[in-house]
Amino acid sequence: MKSYMKTSESKQLNDLKWTLGFIQDELMHTRILLDEMKKEEEAFPDIVKNLRLEIELLEQGVDEYQTLIAKLKSHEDQTAEA
Repeated sequence: MKSYMKTSESKQLNDLKWTLGFIQDELMHTRILLDEMKKEEEAFPDIVKNLRLEIELLEQGVDEYQTLIAKLKSHEDQTAEA
């Protein structure tokens, strides 16, 4: 049973890492887009505002996923020691 739980936790950890990577990639592309749109901020203020909000939300998502990954790793380490 412990082996199954460890495998399940490892899969969860890999899934979380994959999702974190995806969010970080989206964050990078959104920052690039914002840099380009800043040149047109007067013409498209709402787009720039929305991109800034999207970046803020993506950064929060990155923080949350990093916290989840750290907690799961800690739990795996504690389980391995037991």
